[in-house]
Amino acid sequence: MRLQTTKKLIVLFLIVMCIIGSLLFSGCQSVPEPDLPYEEVTEVIENEITHSIEIIPAPLEIITLEPEPEPEPEPPEIPIDFEALWEINPHVHGWITIPGMPVDYPILQSPPEEDQEFYLDHTIERIPLLAGSIFTQDYNRIDFTDRNTIIYGHDMLDESKFGSLRNYFNDDFRRDHEQIIIYTPDKILTYQIFGLVVYTDYHLMRKYEFDTDEGLQYFLEAMANSPRVIYWSEEITVTGADTIITLSTCTTYWRDRFLVLAVLVEE
Repeated sequence: MRLQTTKKLIVLFLIVMCIIGSLLFSGCQSVPEPDLPYEEVTEVIENEITHSIEIIPAPLEIITLEPEPEPEPEPPEIPIDFEALWEINPHVHGWITIPGMPVDYPILQSPPEEDQEFYLDHTIERIPLLAGSIFTQDYNRIDFTDRNTIIYGHDMLDESKFGSLRNYFNDDFRRDHEQIIIYTPDKILTYQIFGLVVYTDYHLMRKYEFDTDEGLQYFLEAMANSPRVIYWSEEITVTGADTIITLSTCTTYWRDRFLVLAVLVEE
């Protein structure tokens, strides 16, 4: 009887020990982490880093590209030795030439305090001579920037000075000699003839006003409507906004002047 009681106690003790061991074993195990794929774990980590770091964009540096400066045009080669001419007479301010004609002379202008018709009968050397020189007057600037520059010269029988201009009465001759070139110390000015008019000997700079475009336009209309127009171009349109020259010479009648009008076409 006692032996059976002892066996029961041993079995009961073993059962209690098993229960206690089981409880101790289950308490030592950690809670398993969720089984997430690698991609999802990476995304979670990146999101956490993105939210925790403030990204500040770097300031933009604005670079201004300046255009390269255009090269300055080379000065034209002037075929006239103005330095040598000034040693002869400092009143020289230009040179006129008409290709294919004997017109090829210096242009002079007396200073305002001197006689404006001095070169009507004096040479470049200031020697008295009936043929005189090619000249302008102080109504005009010496750089040919006026709306109309009047250039004077005698109508010589030997076709010197402006004597050869009478050939412009021939249409074929005119068509072959329509350009006039004027050289200054720093420019080459090319003009195209657009009008030939026989006019009275009015002093054009006193009769007409050339300080405005309207004044030049009025002069052009007066010349175009003159009763003694020899030629007026239908191909070239000249307006008050243009720059012109007028060559003025005498004719066989002492009260008339033959005018050759040309417009600046190239500078």
